[in-house]
Amino acid sequence: MEKKSKRVLWLLNHVTLLKTEVPILLAMGYEVFIPKIIPNDVGFRSGVVDFSYDKHLTIPDHVLKVLNEADLYTQEWSDEVVGYMNQYFSAAFIMPVPIHLESGLQRFTGAILLRAFGFESPKTYMGVLTYLHPDAMKWIYAVRDRFWFASSYEQLQEVEPKLIADRDVFLPIALPASFELYKNTWSGTDKHILFVCPNIETDEYYKQVYDDFKRDFGDLPHVIIGSQKTPVNDPNVRGFVSDEQFIELLQKSAAMYYHSHEPRHVHYTPIEGAEIGVPVVLYADNLVARMIGHPIAGAVESTERARQLLVSILEGDQHVIDSVRQDQRILSKLFSEAYCLDVWKQNFAESGLLDFMRNPANSTLVVSSGGSPTYKRVPRRLLLDPLAFIDTQTTMEDGIDFRVNDLPAFVDHVDGLSLIEEWGAWSDGDIVEIELVEPISGRLDVEITAGAYGKNIGARVEVEIGENHHWVAFNTAPWDPTRSIIQCYLNVRDP
Repeated sequence: MEKKSKRVLWLLNHVTLLKTEVPILLAMGYEVFIPKIIPNDVGFRSGVVDFSYDKHLTIPDHVLKVLNEADLYTQEWSDEVVGYMNQYFSAAFIMPVPIHLESGLQRFTGAILLRAFGFESPKTYMGVLTYLHPDAMKWIYAVRDRFWFASSYEQLQEVEPKLIADRDVFLPIALPASFELYKNTWSGTDKHILFVCPNIETDEYYKQVYDDFKRDFGDLPHVIIGSQKTPVNDPNVRGFVSDEQFIELLQKSAAMYYHSHEPRHVHYTPIEGAEIGVPVVLYADNLVARMIGHPIAGAVESTERARQLLVSILEGDQHVIDSVRQDQRILSKLFSEAYCLDVWKQNFAESGLLDFMRNPANSTLVVSSGGSPTYKRVPRRLLLDPLAFIDTQTTMEDGIDFRVNDLPAFVDHVDGLSLIEEWGAWSDGDIVEIELVEPISGRLDVEITAGAYGKNIGARVEVEIGENHHWVAFNTAPWDPTRSIIQCYLNVRDP
């Protein structure tokens, strides 16, 4: 058990993260398994396979062979693979991909860390997970005591529902240690702006980013880099550059411009620029500036101010240059391996993750291969958008209006209804379930205003209220509804 508690499945295979996260886990005393089979598609263009970390594993050779030969990204995990995972590993870092959700959340018994790097707004992890599988949140709820939302940035959880946000463990990303060799090596001898913009002709988003840059800064000297699938008719676009060429451009460019306004997503390039020392001009509402947490000279509120800064830097205004470079030095600390290692150690302990990995005796298998469990629904309060309006004014006597999205605070859960329309909402299954936050007892009059369509007009509908069963029928269309009143008596023990 002691050895198991120090073994981790790192199911990510990202080339840059491999150079930082796995060394952090090794420094914390963990053995790390990395998959050896990855998909050959564009979604894994940054994927890499590395056998070198196998030498740190103390699992039997036949077990390692089985795991190395398993496709853990696109194929359902076999009973043999899951058995070895549960026998020898105490935690698994997973990605938001279907197989990791289906096999990982349902079949792995250790700590499950959903590694989160952020999405472009307004995407959320709950939205993406639900898109990948409609039962994903039920699966998370079932293992909520051993599930962690392993966020790379503290700001990611702010738009997630309580079920995810309450399980947040902040595990920051580090720059590869090799990058520190070039720390503060900026000279700025080439008086141009460096701008990173890939796939200009093949990606609608980056085409707009490119057009905006050319409109706002195109008259200033600049170099644009980034892999291009199709040649761009612009002499300033150099396209793909090697790591060595990129570092040289960072060292020699007078300034770097970062276009993003994303509050919960960031690219590595401005961080790498700040590490080398090139003055980086960026926007105050993006994640890089938000991570710093206070105003800095290089973070601006508008394109006009960004242009002013860039012009000043190109003209050699030493005060501006020094101010921008001085303020961005905090990024070197926030993305250093030493800082990240300390935070990982601290948050493993404070989140309860470390204790669980040491004492996983109470963890159980949610479902075996071929099983068909019935998962409990997730309470509404755990799935609410943190910015959602909660109607605290409507009373139980006022009722529930299904013509609006905001349900009253006394309603805990509604299931079985589709999206709202002007007159209300259709049922989208055999059962519509409404559960209140608090139980009620005594005499109750329930008024139902509803309609039916087609063959369901006049059909008998069973209404179950606690232990009371009644039958009603609706003889009109939903937009010309029928009203039925049911009188019943509830015992406080009734659900």
